[in-house]
Amino acid sequence: MSGRPTLSFCFTWMGYYTNNPSHEVKNVNGIDCTAAACTEASDAIVAAQKASNQSNTDAGTAQSNLQDGIDAGRARAIGLQSELGQLLDDNDPRWLAFGFDMPGHTAGPDVPQNLTVTPGAAGSQTLYAHSGDSRRADGYRFIVRNAADGSDITELLTTDPEATFTGLVSGTKVSVTVTARNSTGESQESAPPVVVVVP
Repeated sequence: MSGRPTLSFCFTWMGYYTNNPSHEVKNVNGIDCTAAACTEASDAIVAAQKASNQSNTDAGTAQSNLQDGIDAGRARAIGLQSELGQLLDDNDPRWLAFGFDMPGHTAGPDVPQNLTVTPGAAGSQTLYAHSGDSRRADGYRFIVRNAADGSDITELLTTDPEATFTGLVSGTKVSVTVTARNSTGESQESAPPVVVVVP
């Protein structure tokens, strides 16, 4: 037995050594070729698969909870902004006390901060990008470039500070940046770019 064993491989040899105990050999190039060793390897593979599945489930739950929290917070902020719009003049400085810009003084959005890029599962050709909310932003532009030569690969326009890139070329080292956008223009790109390898 050499290389990385699969579950079916372990089961095959476990059955073989169980039926042919005289063929068991210990310490072949550091590997025990026995029914017991195959059982141990198969148990380890099953445990690793269960842990991986649970990790994926936990990650999905955490992402869902995060999105629910963001949606709830955004809904409350929109409601507060709407109510203030009925009470305050567009140039009233009290807008600032509530964390809003004065509607009468529209400016370009801030540069997005805290950009993270998470590769998908191996072979998925997928990247998940997320940044912090940018002040005064109505939308975002996520840009993927070839890290080797700086050439553009693809970009996505989104209303929320997150994007999912699919169909990328596995093994390519890429750099990802994001800008914020509103009716007055577009911010500078986030810096430094986040460099990752496409899975």
